[in-house]
Amino acid sequence: MGWQAAAGHNASRPSGELAAVRTLPVRVAPVCGEALDSWLEALAVRMAACWGDVVESVGLISAGADSARDCVAGWLRGLSAAQVLAVSTATGISAEQVASMTFQGVLNRAAGSGGLRGSSLESLLWMRGWRCRFCAACLSENGGRWALWWRLRWAFACPHHHCLLVDVCPMCHRSQRAEPPPSGLIPLPGGCTRKRLGSHGRHIARCDGELTAADGLPLGPDHPVLGAQRALLEAMQSGWAGFGVYRRAPIPFSQLIADIAAVGGRILGYATRDELRGVLPGDVVDQYLDDRAATGAAGGRASRVTASATASAAAVAATAAWSILSALTVVDAGGRLRWLVASSRRRGVAVRASTLGWGRGISPVLAAVQLAALEPFMAPIDQLRHRTTGAYPTSTGDEARAGCLPALVWPRWSLPLRCPGVGHRELRAALSVAIALVGTRAPLAEVVGALGSVATVRRALRVLQHLHASPRWAQTRSDITAWAAYLDAAPPPIDYRRRRTLPCTDLLPVEVWRDLCLSVGVGPGRAVRLQLMRCWLHERLTTLPAESCSWAVDSADFRGKLAALPLWLTAELVAALDDYAREFLADNGIRSEPVVAGPPGVVSGGRLAGDDGGGVDVDALHRWIGRHQPRSFAAVAAHFGVDTDAVRYLLEEAPTPSAVVDTGGSSGGSVASASRRLSPEQFDYLYNECRWGLATIAAEAGVSRQALTQLAQRYGIAVRRAGRPIGGAMSRTSAGRTRGQFAEGEG
Repeated sequence: MGWQAAAGHNASRPSGELAAVRTLPVRVAPVCGEALDSWLEALAVRMAACWGDVVESVGLISAGADSARDCVAGWLRGLSAAQVLAVSTATGISAEQVASMTFQGVLNRAAGSGGLRGSSLESLLWMRGWRCRFCAACLSENGGRWALWWRLRWAFACPHHHCLLVDVCPMCHRSQRAEPPPSGLIPLPGGCTRKRLGSHGRHIARCDGELTAADGLPLGPDHPVLGAQRALLEAMQSGWAGFGVYRRAPIPFSQLIADIAAVGGRILGYATRDELRGVLPGDVVDQYLDDRAATGAAGGRASRVTASATASAAAVAATAAWSILSALTVVDAGGRLRWLVASSRRRGVAVRASTLGWGRGISPVLAAVQLAALEPFMAPIDQLRHRTTGAYPTSTGDEARAGCLPALVWPRWSLPLRCPGVGHRELRAALSVAIALVGTRAPLAEVVGALGSVATVRRALRVLQHLHASPRWAQTRSDITAWAAYLDAAPPPIDYRRRRTLPCTDLLPVEVWRDLCLSVGVGPGRAVRLQLMRCWLHERLTTLPAESCSWAVDSADFRGKLAALPLWLTAELVAALDDYAREFLADNGIRSEPVVAGPPGVVSGGRLAGDDGGGVDVDALHRWIGRHQPRSFAAVAAHFGVDTDAVRYLLEEAPTPSAVVDTGGSSGGSVASASRRLSPEQFDYLYNECRWGLATIAAEAGVSRQALTQLAQRYGIAVRRAGRPIGGAMSRTSAGRTRGQFAEGEG
């Protein structure tokens, strides 16, 4: 029965229904790795039967096929359960053996492991028309049996005979197995099944060229082309690729094919012949160039390994890609790929992080390799976006990280990164932007706005350029990336995005400030002091710069006083202000957050590293400030040999205790010193009951008369006018008791 007659005989059956089959009298075992159509041809040869009769006898006539070619292509994709049963029944081989002669296992593994699937996978796997390359030596050894994997687009070399596969018949120079043999002919093992040249229509004369006489390019046993082919075959058999850069994160075979196609196609499209000879052996490159010239493609550039590509083209693309992806680390693989990026950029091709999508469905590993290759050509902002400092560059990150960052990054992080030409506060603002950018694709302007617009886009870029020009940029970039990862893993207990929107118009009223000063023995000062404290507290709560709040005065004098504020802030005053700040936060619905919080930093054991590698003892710093009471940080920095920013940070972290201020009992003591020595009850008793004068009380308490006058105003004690007679006198016993009270108060 001819092929067309057989198809018509089954056309009336419902789709999927097969004719009843009988067990054939002859058994032919399939060769390991053989394709289904090759085995059926061997069965036909053994029984001296026509091809059409054999396929009908085993139950493989399909009512839904448009042609014989469609039938074979459908079988090789995979058989239905009914077809497998029919073939197994007719031939006596197991169902597992029947299924193994198709690509069903490859496609099933791909469907169950992610990566490319369906038509996307098939478009990268097969050759046009399901044609087949071959190894002449293999056909000669096994009697003309065809391996299943020879039909893959990425089949290009025989690992057993160490040669390139052959694309065409040596006699007619046409591809093989693009269609099955005529249904009315007995197949000829090892012979060309294409029509004889000059035959037309229904003419069945075949070329019958001796395929076993074809010559494939010989390769050495250790040739990289064979290494690439073995890697692909192992991945196809197991369903996974775990070599080279994929060791830590194996990928499905389907995704490996996408990666090989992406890199290999890019190399074919953009590499010059000299560049190809620089990364591949000359023999395979020369064969590729000769094949291009023979097929008339020498004048153009291949952009990918197409379905009609030659074995040499597939070998060049796959081997060049494998030589890159077989590196042990992503960074090393990026270094191996960098020549292609540099070459493309020299010719004016726009190769940027945003244009690196070299193919559909590529793995995250290849994306990381591409970013690693592009790293030297990236701007600082893109290096941060794509985490190029790590072992696995990626552009995925937490878009909400800005809410975990203060507008001015913590000094613990910024101090080690200072560089010439950038102020510390400017650096802090830019570093917050840089940390928020790590791993994200958000526009820079959007990130700047989310952080309160403290740093403009231009200023942030300027600071990053300065950091990039520094010899410490590699370490700086690594630190910034590590901090971003730290915040993603352990966000701080403060929602800084919400803090930046706090309504602070009624922050620290005058009455609250006076009561607070009275409680800690600090003079409230004039109006400018309250303005300074409001600015300081505003920055402490919102992390927005103090000089940007509504109470700040745009003058050099005010900015100087604001910068020097930590010099006279005492630990007790800061604690009292924090108590008030907690109440203020609670009034605004924030009850579970601390006033301030910071990440681990460079401070350890009460010491802060200085520019000269030494350190400043915190207690010594406090004592020196209490003794000299400097008005600027310059004197402190000069005395201790460290940067002013470092001293300022240390005092902000550990304010000077009031106990070390105004020591020595001098008559020039401050109001704070007087309040520690004299409680309101003692003052009232001595001044109003015992009728002591201010000068007498000041002498006994060891403070100045001016400080005592201010203390009286703070305590609400009316001061007598000068010259008014003092009635009564303190007895010697009362005086002794009062001096003891003074001593107890000082203690």
